[in-house]
Amino acid sequence: MCIRDRYNKKPHFSKTIVFGLYDKNIVKKIGKFDEDFIVGEDLELNLRLNKKGYKLYTNPKIKAYYFPRLSFKKFLKQTFNYGAARGLLIRKKYFCIFWFIPAFFVLYELFLIFFNSFVAFLPLISYFIISFFVSVKIFMNTKKTESLILPFFYFLFHNLIGFGFIYGLIRGKKCFRK
Repeated sequence: MCIRDRYNKKPHFSKTIVFGLYDKNIVKKIGKFDEDFIVGEDLELNLRLNKKGYKLYTNPKIKAYYFPRLSFKKFLKQTFNYGAARGLLIRKKYFCIFWFIPAFFVLYELFLIFFNSFVAFLPLISYFIISFFVSVKIFMNTKKTESLILPFFYFLFHNLIGFGFIYGLIRGKKCFRK
């Protein structure tokens, strides 16, 4: 399993963790962060720990603070690099079927350029309808009007991850955007 169990309210063991705290001796033993990665090195370390039989412990009571990118350009670059990191992980013999979904989304969109029939567009139409309803639900919960432009950002995010993934598969460690 390669999906983070981040919404579990009880302490539990996970396959991956964000903002992890690691035993220094174990990290020295299995190797430090893989320097081929500009982003995603924490995921690679988690996967390597799993391969070696170590368990990662998650406790929801631990508080971590994250400061998001402050510009749209940095968001775009970071998102592309997230996809590229997953492509590089595949090249390094790690596998998660879910990492391929954004790439399939991009390939599907390219397919639409050549085979444009109404039936071919139904999945994309469904995607935007679901995105719209999710955004409306977020708006109803938060009362923030900017949540109504989320369908655009979902689409952009999924495409950047997909293109980054494909590029990471092709270019390896040379795929990251600085």
